Formats: sequence, structure tokens, C-alpha cells
Amino acid sequence: MKYLILGSSSSYRQKLLARLGYSFTVIPPNLDEELEKQKLLAQNFTPLQLAQALAERKAESVQELINNQTSLNLSGKEGVTYVIGADQLLTIDGKILGKPLTVTKAVEMLKMLQGREHLLISAVALLKLQGGIKEVWAEVAHMKMRSLTDKEIETYVQLDQPLWSAGSYKIESFGIQLFDEIRCADWTAIEGLPLLSLSKKLRQSGDSG
Repeated sequence: MKYLILGSSSSYRQKLLARLGYSFTVIPPNLDEELEKQKLLAQNFTPLQLAQALAERKAESVQELINNQTSLNLSGKEGVTYVIGADQLLTIDGKILGKPLTVTKAVEMLKMLQGREHLLISAVALLKLQGGIKEVWAEVAHMKMRSLTDKEIETYVQLDQPLWSAGSYKIESFGIQLFDEIRCADWTAIEGLPLLSLSKKLRQSGDSG
């Protein structure tokens, strides 16, 4: 039997993971994400490498929390436990865009993206808590945003409040109306967690359940 720990406080990822049918617990990572990102960028990580490294750091952080805090002891859980870390970032012209956090920054990001194609990278790290498995991978979506007026952008930001979403849009909500074309092998990756590849790797792990 497999038991999963999702290292993310994202309600969207929690809803996505529930669709796989596994029992799971949510434990947010103990990680200064922005500080870690700056350290990795100083090492000249590409956007793909950066997303994968951050997903891995998050999973490892949760693993350390479990190992070091008795309140997070999962020894009573039956079966094999896996920790899932995830990160998502957007890149255009080699520039990395993260979460805007403010309305002003959200509007600026959308003005930069409108009428153009960008890449949305969704990375995942899968760690076997008992040891033996650590896989890190990413799905890349090609996102073509339609041309937008300033008024359309401002209206959208007020409507969806995408301040905690990479690139300043929520594709699972009203953000879908911003796009002309999306090319991705797995739409769940765009929403934050690529279920097709994650499900496949869990099935191939060799553990029953």
C-alpha cells in the first residue's frame, strides 16, 4: 500500500492529487523559497533546472521535517510512504516570472505576456521516505496568450486575483479566457501537478497498492 505526503499548501494541488485515489497528508515545506531560488540562479540554473531543483528542495525539506519532529512521525501508517514536492514557474525570453504577489505586478506581468507565447514549467520530485527512490522531472506547456487591452488585463486581475499564481493567471479559473492556444501533453500539469506522469511513476515504483 502506498501513502503519500504532499509537500505543498496549494489547494489546487491537493484537489488534483485526490483524483489519483491514494491516501495522503499535506505537510508544507519548511523552505525560504525566494532565498533558495536566488541561490540557484546565482549558479546559472536554467528555468527548467531551477523548477526541478526547487521541487526537489521542497520534498527534501518535508522529509527532514518528518525525520526530525516526533509530531510528524508517520511510523503508524501502513505501507510505503512517498513525499511529493512540486514547483511551477513561467519563462519568456529567458526571463523567469514567478508569483506577482501584488496587483500592480500582476498587471505588469500580463502586459508582458499578452499576444505572445511563453513556457509554463511544472516540476515534481518524488521521494521514497524509506529510501531507495528519488525522481525529479518536469512537464513543459507552450502557452500562447491572445492580445489584450489594458482594460481587459485590469478587469481580469480584479476578477481572478491571481496574485499567488505563476505568471499572474489561473488557467483553472477565468484565466482560460486569456489564451489563444495551449500545447501540453497533460493539462493537469498546467494546474500545478502533472497527474499522468506522477501516476505512472507511482505504479512503476514496485510497491503494491
